Amino acid sequence: MLLLVVLASLGAVQGLLLCTLIAGRFRTASNVPLALLLLAFSARLGTIPTWDFATLLEHPWLLPATTTLPFLFGPLLWWYTRERVGSSRPPLVGLHLAPFALGVVAAAAGVLLRSPGEHAALVASIFAGSPPAHLLIVNGLKVGLNAVYVVLAAVVAFGAHSRRIPAARARWVRVFVVASALSLVSYAVVTVDPAHTAGLTDGVVAPFLVVAGAMVLLVYATTVALIVTPELPGCTDTAGDRSVQIASSECRRIAELVRVELERGAYRDSGLSVLRLARRIGVHPNTVSAAVNYSFGMPFPRIVNRYRVEHFRAAAVSGDDQTVLDLAFDAGFASKSTFNRVFKQETGLTPSQYLQGRR
Repeated sequence: MLLLVVLASLGAVQGLLLCTLIAGRFRTASNVPLALLLLAFSARLGTIPTWDFATLLEHPWLLPATTTLPFLFGPLLWWYTRERVGSSRPPLVGLHLAPFALGVVAAAAGVLLRSPGEHAALVASIFAGSPPAHLLIVNGLKVGLNAVYVVLAAVVAFGAHSRRIPAARARWVRVFVVASALSLVSYAVVTVDPAHTAGLTDGVVAPFLVVAGAMVLLVYATTVALIVTPELPGCTDTAGDRSVQIASSECRRIAELVRVELERGAYRDSGLSVLRLARRIGVHPNTVSAAVNYSFGMPFPRIVNRYRVEHFRAAAVSGDDQTVLDLAFDAGFASKSTFNRVFKQETGLTPSQYLQGRR
């Protein structure tokens, strides 16, 4: 049991550190599902040592906190695979995460509605290897859901889209999908057989060691891959059939060039586009778009519009006698309708509401 506790704890800590690494060095929308997936793995690893009769009896909240995490594994793996291969973002992402949310609500409601005696009986049945039917059904749903999403992720990783991206990134995605699938298989074997949980009371931890070991290997392998080949989770932009993949450090360098040009007032050109700015700094437009998305977390037009809105607000506060429309045109907006739409989008107010609030 001590070995299981040590292995799971080390894996959980490493997973959390890896999430921090991704958030600090590889901040891009395409890496959000990777960070969430590793966070879910880490949380499940960290709670494996709590899976004993006394702890679950003393802390009832551990049931909804631990048993629902597997609902995230498959959907997040599929989402990340689509992001890295350059396929379109999954429609209604929240819908794919709904089973996890519903599972948390249902499990939490069960804990709150059961009396202490009923909760003790439930935990006892789990560790006796004879859990109630509804728990077996939920476990079956977890395994089935993960199986479906693993297949969907494999179709994306080995399908036509994967042949349009750099070979190194395609290999990374495929290896990650296969490794994740193997860890989920080990989890499924333990989940569908209540006898494994019952064996814990007698000190039989081997099946859980396999699960913990598989998850830990996945976390550590991902860490090594990010350190050795940091360009894999770098910035990517896809335009038609063309995909741009550049290292994270290069993304930041190009984004700094863009920032300098905007600070110099490039945004005041109403005809400014990625193409026009790319020519100024001598970088391919797709690369500029990728670098901006990676470093600023938003597309190029949104960045430009934010600069224009801030310019307008500063000019409006200065007390110039120019009209609102003149100030908008001076900030780089091409038309009144565009200005009104963008200003409301960025501030939540119309220009007239904003100016009234400043008086």
